[in-house]
Amino acid sequence: VVHENRFTGEVRMHNKHPVKEGDECRMHSICKRDVLLHLCKELDIPPEHTIAVGDGEVDIFMLEAAGLGIAFNAPETVRKHADIAASDLIEILKYAREV
Repeated sequence: VVHENRFTGEVRMHNKHPVKEGDECRMHSICKRDVLLHLCKELDIPPEHTIAVGDGEVDIFMLEAAGLGIAFNAPETVRKHADIAASDLIEILKYAREV
């Protein structure tokens, strides 16, 4: 949740009822891509100016939607959907500094 342009730490579940039809992102308990896009809209940040880091299949759609998708210690099924695969936090920080 974002309140007064600050993250509160609270997470609201947007998809309380996963479905197995249509958009595969909604097969999971939460569609992280939808959360990313919602935050971009709320904060007036273009998605192409974001970095997403993920390690599981639930992260694939988010990694694809972000400007830079980083698979962190992820299996090949996730890495193939990311722009970059990393296994060290220092690697991720280098990319964050460039953005």
